[in-house]
Amino acid sequence: MARLSTQWPGLSIELSITGRKVDLIGEGFDLAVRVGELRPSGLIARRVGAYRFVCCAALAFLEQHGILTTPSDLSRQRCVLNLNLQPRDRWPFRGPSGLPFSVEISGSLKLNNDEA
Repeated sequence: MARLSTQWPGLSIELSITGRKVDLIGEGFDLAVRVGELRPSGLIARRVGAYRFVCCAALAFLEQHGILTTPSDLSRQRCVLNLNLQPRDRWPFRGPSGLPFSVEISGSLKLNNDEA
Protein backbone atom coordinates (compact mmCIF):
# COMPACT_ATOMS: atom_id res chain seq x y z
CA MET A 1 0.00 0.00 0.00
CA ALA A 2 2.84 2.37 0.84
CA ARG A 3 4.49 1.82 -2.55
CA LEU A 4 1.18 2.24 -4.36
CA SER A 5 0.38 5.53 -2.61
CA THR A 6 3.91 6.83 -3.29
CA GLN A 7 3.65 5.99 -6.98
CA TRP A 8 0.16 7.50 -7.24
CA PRO A 9 0.00 10.37 -4.70
CA GLY A 10 -3.47 11.47 -5.86
CA LEU A 11 -4.94 8.03 -5.12
CA SER A 12 -7.04 7.75 -1.98
CA ILE A 13 -7.07 4.32 -0.32
CA GLU A 14 -9.71 3.31 2.20
CA LEU A 15 -9.09 -0.14 3.67
CA SER A 16 -12.03 -1.96 5.21
CA ILE A 17 -11.23 -5.25 6.95
CA THR A 18 -14.29 -7.28 7.79
CA GLY A 19 -15.42 -10.87 7.91
CA ARG A 20 -18.79 -9.81 6.53
CA LYS A 21 -19.56 -10.51 2.88
CA VAL A 22 -20.03 -6.98 1.59
CA ASP A 23 -22.11 -5.99 -1.43
CA LEU A 24 -19.22 -4.74 -3.57
CA ILE A 25 -21.30 -2.66 -5.95
CA GLY A 26 -23.98 -1.51 -3.51
CA GLU A 27 -21.42 -0.40 -0.92
CA GLY A 28 -19.07 1.22 -3.44
CA PHE A 29 -16.05 -1.10 -3.25
CA ASP A 30 -13.58 -1.15 -6.16
CA LEU A 31 -11.62 -4.20 -5.01
CA ALA A 32 -12.05 -7.08 -2.58
CA VAL A 33 -9.84 -9.91 -1.42
CA ARG A 34 -11.93 -12.93 -0.51
CA VAL A 35 -11.02 -16.35 0.78
CA GLY A 36 -12.79 -19.51 -0.37
CA GLU A 37 -14.85 -20.63 -3.32
CA LEU A 38 -16.66 -17.79 -5.07
CA ARG A 39 -20.24 -18.01 -6.21
CA PRO A 40 -20.83 -17.19 -9.88
CA SER A 41 -21.45 -13.49 -10.48
CA GLY A 42 -20.97 -10.82 -13.11
CA LEU A 43 -17.80 -9.63 -11.37
CA ILE A 44 -14.26 -10.30 -12.56
CA ALA A 45 -12.29 -12.56 -10.21
CA ARG A 46 -8.68 -13.66 -10.29
CA ARG A 47 -6.88 -16.06 -7.99
CA VAL A 48 -3.98 -14.24 -6.36
CA GLY A 49 -2.76 -16.90 -3.96
CA ALA A 50 -3.50 -19.88 -1.79
CA TYR A 51 -4.76 -19.76 1.75
CA ARG A 52 -4.15 -22.79 3.92
CA PHE A 53 -6.14 -23.70 6.98
CA VAL A 54 -4.74 -25.67 9.87
CA CYS A 55 -6.79 -27.91 12.12
CA CYS A 56 -5.85 -27.58 15.75
CA ALA A 57 -7.26 -28.48 19.14
CA ALA A 58 -6.66 -27.40 22.72
CA LEU A 59 -4.68 -29.81 24.87
CA ALA A 60 -7.63 -30.08 27.28
CA PHE A 61 -9.88 -31.13 24.39
CA LEU A 62 -7.45 -33.85 23.30
CA GLU A 63 -7.10 -35.09 26.88
CA GLN A 64 -10.88 -35.35 27.18
CA HIS A 65 -11.74 -36.73 23.71
CA GLY A 66 -8.53 -38.42 22.58
CA ILE A 67 -6.24 -37.63 19.67
CA LEU A 68 -7.91 -37.41 16.28
CA THR A 69 -5.99 -39.42 13.70
CA THR A 70 -7.81 -38.64 10.44
CA PRO A 71 -9.90 -35.71 9.17
CA SER A 72 -13.00 -37.93 9.17
CA ASP A 73 -12.71 -38.04 13.00
CA LEU A 74 -13.84 -34.38 12.93
CA SER A 75 -17.36 -35.39 11.87
CA ARG A 76 -17.90 -36.81 15.37
CA GLN A 77 -16.70 -33.68 17.18
CA ARG A 78 -18.10 -30.21 17.87
CA CYS A 79 -16.09 -27.88 15.64
CA VAL A 80 -15.92 -24.10 15.31
CA LEU A 81 -17.66 -23.08 12.09
CA ASN A 82 -16.40 -20.17 10.00
CA LEU A 83 -19.46 -18.43 8.55
CA ASN A 84 -17.32 -16.92 5.78
CA LEU A 85 -16.63 -20.33 4.23
CA GLN A 86 -18.99 -21.81 1.67
CA PRO A 87 -20.29 -24.31 2.44
CA ARG A 88 -20.09 -23.67 6.16
CA ASP A 89 -20.39 -27.29 7.23
CA ARG A 90 -17.68 -28.87 5.05
CA TRP A 91 -13.95 -28.54 5.56
CA PRO A 92 -11.68 -29.17 2.57
CA PHE A 93 -8.60 -31.38 2.82
CA ARG A 94 -6.04 -32.99 0.53
CA GLY A 95 -5.24 -36.66 0.95
CA PRO A 96 -1.75 -38.17 0.92
CA SER A 97 -2.01 -38.57 -2.86
CA GLY A 98 -2.90 -34.89 -3.24
CA LEU A 99 -6.53 -35.53 -4.17
CA PRO A 100 -9.04 -33.17 -2.54
CA PHE A 101 -11.82 -34.38 -0.27
CA SER A 102 -14.05 -32.78 2.33
CA VAL A 103 -15.44 -33.68 5.73
CA GLU A 104 -18.86 -32.67 6.97
CA ILE A 105 -18.57 -30.98 10.36
CA SER A 106 -20.94 -29.45 12.87
CA GLY A 107 -20.70 -27.31 15.96
CA SER A 108 -22.54 -24.84 18.13
CA LEU A 109 -19.96 -22.02 17.89
CA LYS A 110 -20.19 -20.12 14.60
CA LEU A 111 -17.97 -17.11 13.87
CA ASN A 112 -17.86 -14.58 11.05
CA ASN A 113 -14.39 -13.28 11.93
CA ASP A 114 -11.36 -15.22 10.68
CA GLU A 115 -9.11 -14.00 13.48
CA ALA A 116 -11.55 -15.17 16.15
